[in-house]
Amino acid sequence: MKTQFLVCITLLMFTYSSAQNMLSANEFPMDPSKSLLNWHGSSLFQINDHDGTVKFSKGYLKIEKNQLWGGSFEIDMTTIYVNDDGPNNELGKHLKNEDFFEVKKYPTAWLSIQKVHRLDNGEFDVEANLNIKGITKPVLFGAKLQRMDTKWQMTTKFIIDRTRWNINYGSKGSDVFDPIKNYSISDAIRFDVTVMTQ
Repeated sequence: MKTQFLVCITLLMFTYSSAQNMLSANEFPMDPSKSLLNWHGSSLFQINDHDGTVKFSKGYLKIEKNQLWGGSFEIDMTTIYVNDDGPNNELGKHLKNEDFFEVKKYPTAWLSIQKVHRLDNGEFDVEANLNIKGITKPVLFGAKLQRMDTKWQMTTKFIIDRTRWNINYGSKGSDVFDPIKNYSISDAIRFDVTVMTQ
């Protein structure tokens, strides 16, 4: 009986180890230095546009049989950069303070893929959770997966409504007594993302 018990334990451990190895073999770590997260914001009527970048900290894509299955990515919010900022980086500083992303309190954001629906030609519809300022909300976007020699590249573009994450500064309806301020900054932020694996 004791021998049978030890055999069962050994088999269970082997099965678990095999499953873990299979999972890790399907996870391709991202290369933060080759991955890009570009953002674009504007006034409501696009009179005054701004764009910039934020850097990834780490992450991975889960790929099996050349198909996207999942992934998770961490974003370093302290690296928010404005391409057209002034010499004193005033806009960048403003985006980092409590009016917008409050990066001292929330230095990281993350996105985790929950479901993937396969389309054609390496394209997918993706359901994911996006966490900003400690708030997690679902987002939907289309993504394209490509093999680049020994690496993988995923690209996507999507738009979020920043007020869903309580980023309300200058938003529509943020001050009912100031109609000009209400329409000063669009609630929409557009992201153009490229994730490259190592």
